[in-house]
Amino acid sequence: MEIPAFGMKKITRLGLTTVAAIGLGVGVAALRTNKPMKLREGPSVTCDPIGWTSMPKSQKLWVRCKFVNDARNTWYYVRPEPPAGEYWDPGWIYSGNVTNVPSGIPTC
Repeated sequence: MEIPAFGMKKITRLGLTTVAAIGLGVGVAALRTNKPMKLREGPSVTCDPIGWTSMPKSQKLWVRCKFVNDARNTWYYVRPEPPAGEYWDPGWIYSGNVTNVPSGIPTC
C-alpha cells in the first residue's frame, strides 16, 4: 500500500494493528477542526498525541488520505497549516473532530 510522497509503516499498540503514513505533502483537500485538539501519532485513540499545545478550533488541516482502523473508526492523515514562520508535524485526526469533509478523499 503506497501513498504518493508518503511511506507507510504498521503500528501495533494494545493489540490493535494500524497503518501510519509517514512523510510530508500538501494534501488533497482542506478540513477544519471543530474544537481545540491535538493530532495523534496513529489512527487510534490509543496512539500518543502530537505536540505540547492543542490546535485551535477551526484550524485548517490539509488531508492526504483516510483510513478505517480496527475499531471501524475513520481517521484522516493531515498536515496542519500553521501560522507563518512555524511548522507543525503531520498526524492523524478522528473524523468526528473535523468539519468541511469533502468527498473523494483517497484511502491510505
